[in-house]
Amino acid sequence: MTDHMEDYLVKNRFPPPPEYVSDIDDYLTQVANGDKYDCPTRVKAAIELGTFGGLKLAGRMQQGLQLHLTFESALQRYARRFPPQPPQDDDD
Repeated sequence: MTDHMEDYLVKNRFPPPPEYVSDIDDYLTQVANGDKYDCPTRVKAAIELGTFGGLKLAGRMQQGLQLHLTFESALQRYARRFPPQPPQDDDD
């Protein structure tokens, strides 16, 4: 299932995750609320957040947890596709 979630991130061209992100909810929230991302990507991120919320609301805690953990694993794998960012000078 992790492979499918990673493919979803790749095919939908989600932005690279920041170096430090607390969890998948944080990442999707940053994308959904980020003005620098295109509208279709923001909507897809919001849909995924809604899926997590819908599973909790429906009492499907085990399925929600499984999806959450799978998506977090996929995000970690997705992050490895991008080269590390060079350190930035604080002299500016």
